[in-house]
Amino acid sequence: MLENYINHVSFSNLDKYQKCPYQWYLRYIERHPDEAGDSAQIGKLGHLMIKAAIAGKIRPDLDAFNDLVIDIASGECPKLSLKERVEAKQLYQKYGSSNITNLYEWVLFALDVRSKHKGRVELEKEVSCIIPGIPVPMEMHIDFVNKDTIIDWKTGRNTEPVSSHQLGLYAYGVGRAKNVNPSQFTRKFVFTGLQKQYEDKKPIQDALSWALNIYEHIEEDLEGLAFMGKGVFKKNAGTACRWCPYKETCFEENLGPVELINIPEEILTYSQAEEVARAILLMEEKLNVAQKALQVYCEENNLLMQTNGEYFGWYPGSISRKWDKMKIYEAVRDLPAEDIIKAFSVDLRGINALAKNNDCINLAIQEAVTTETGKPKFKHASKPPKAS
Repeated sequence: MLENYINHVSFSNLDKYQKCPYQWYLRYIERHPDEAGDSAQIGKLGHLMIKAAIAGKIRPDLDAFNDLVIDIASGECPKLSLKERVEAKQLYQKYGSSNITNLYEWVLFALDVRSKHKGRVELEKEVSCIIPGIPVPMEMHIDFVNKDTIIDWKTGRNTEPVSSHQLGLYAYGVGRAKNVNPSQFTRKFVFTGLQKQYEDKKPIQDALSWALNIYEHIEEDLEGLAFMGKGVFKKNAGTACRWCPYKETCFEENLGPVELINIPEEILTYSQAEEVARAILLMEEKLNVAQKALQVYCEENNLLMQTNGEYFGWYPGSISRKWDKMKIYEAVRDLPAEDIIKAFSVDLRGINALAKNNDCINLAIQEAVTTETGKPKFKHASKPPKAS
């Protein structure tokens, strides 16, 4: 039955169903567009730059990285396909300058990982194979493969993918493609932003069983679709809803059109409070859509409009400054400490890096730091408040 709707599956396809069957239904049965958010787009740019850096065998230093940036920004990177060059250029124009530090760190760490794996490497390898029991092929897009290692780059900081069966399926696919034992591959998730690696040692058979189990659940839901309607695909409400491209659809199905929502002046029951919370999310989503539409209109018409005493339009960006801290330090190093400290900010990331391999400094930092709690704020967020 699945083959009546789609001609292949992928790990991300099956993973989407596991996380929220209803989201899977909207994407693959009703064919709603799935627009990637900013974080996914930045991650895609990172993957393209990592591929170009490894394929081009660039030096792991700032000068070589700057040369790579010029190639990417101009759409002239020789190690990418024509389609990838266009995509990388567009992504860099939108996200590159504001994420340049992260991109530099990702590329350097990926180059360091590459240096530990000798021999020929296949980048962005495409594999298609049949998983036992699933009638349509599984398509895979694998970041890094050599004779004994499979790597998937992760540019985010959420390590949840480590528990997934993604790399087990990749190993099976590569093994079939190369006619070798898939167990011979070391499988690694490499988090370039965290500069950490996690080896996947789960049995490959577990990955195959997981994929078949998800497929069978999809088949059951598709069988029920004709009799029970799309409600047979369960909605899994949770923190991931915040990033779902279809959350507005869910909100409206639960609450009705936004213009018909009734907001009480006083909340008396938990169910009423929950209804109001959902209404807030729906109205915020509608507001985001309206703001984006107005932004596009003002940009296309070079317009600054005024209504109800408020201006709407595009304003010039604020000016930022970058300082050569070493030059400043050399200039002020002989001044009194209380004057020097005013010129340099202290942040947690820098402190942690300084203290990581120096116990004496770490101890001094622990003795020097104090904490204070700000005033409570009422808000909604993707995670619950931390226990005090």
